[in-house]
Amino acid sequence: GLVSRAGATQSLERRRPKAEASVSDAMEPHASGVSFTMLAMEAALCAVLFLAIWLLFVAAGRGRAPMICGISRGTWGLKVVMLVHHCIVGPLALAGIFQDQSIKDALFCLGSDCSDAAGKMLRDPSGPSTAALVLTPITLGYMVADLLLIGMWELSGKGGRQEALVMVAHHVLSMASWPVALKYDFCARYVLILLAYEVSSIFLVIRWMLSASDRKSGLAYLLNGVLFTVSFILLRVLGALPQLWAMVFAMPWAADPSDFAILWWMPAGSSFLILPHLLNFFWGTQVVKGALALLRRGDSSREEKSDVLRQVSSASLSSRLLDLKAAERDRRRGP
Repeated sequence: GLVSRAGATQSLERRRPKAEASVSDAMEPHASGVSFTMLAMEAALCAVLFLAIWLLFVAAGRGRAPMICGISRGTWGLKVVMLVHHCIVGPLALAGIFQDQSIKDALFCLGSDCSDAAGKMLRDPSGPSTAALVLTPITLGYMVADLLLIGMWELSGKGGRQEALVMVAHHVLSMASWPVALKYDFCARYVLILLAYEVSSIFLVIRWMLSASDRKSGLAYLLNGVLFTVSFILLRVLGALPQLWAMVFAMPWAADPSDFAILWWMPAGSSFLILPHLLNFFWGTQVVKGALALLRRGDSSREEKSDVLRQVSSASLSSRLLDLKAAERDRRRGP
């Protein structure tokens, strides 16, 4: 489907004069070559694979180590599944972004007129994003597996219930909207950028693993924290700015469904594209506060160590002086 579609599009472009090409090309319907049935089958297959990974991890320690560092093996298995997903989808999505000229034009257009680049983020005349078509079903399958294993979620921490509700809502909205975006090739490139955010999630899962295994004081925890903070700020916070700028020039919620041949509710539904950025801005402040607190804790620890050293040195000096005084008294008394 994708190959024949690309060939037909190239043949049509060769036959018509270039003078006819215009910005209105972005308004022409471009079928992505996928169906809801195909996406559902691919997502189901990926869900089975992720569940198999979880099951193998749990079965590997069955009867020997049901708990790891005081946490159930099922929860650890889910974290392994998350790490596998993030390590696959995040880097590949990031690579797909830099291979997609339309996304690059939009991300690096910070001038006063980005209408053309922004318009291609809604729909590119050259066709849909191959990376989005390949990676989105993988993440949809991961979300299905994650929801099926919701009993393995660690919800004991502060605000755990609220965080769980946010994640369930995130999964459900994504599973409902992303297949539609892919099928109608409308805002699918924004979906690919969201998938690239999983790069920072890699370090978030590793942080959980180090913390759960009581390794928060080691160098690995500190370096992982730095990588998480940097990747989160670069991808999720600063990376949101050019996307919001593109939406100023081409507002997806203001698109005419008849121009794009999409469902009537899709422009209004695209307003949810703002929600991840708002959440990331909020979480970004928390990440920065956490990083600053970690640095301050490191400074205070160094100060405490210095105080201890000073106290030890002072005590050693006092002990040495007492020894000298005692020796002087003994010398004066004589034999």
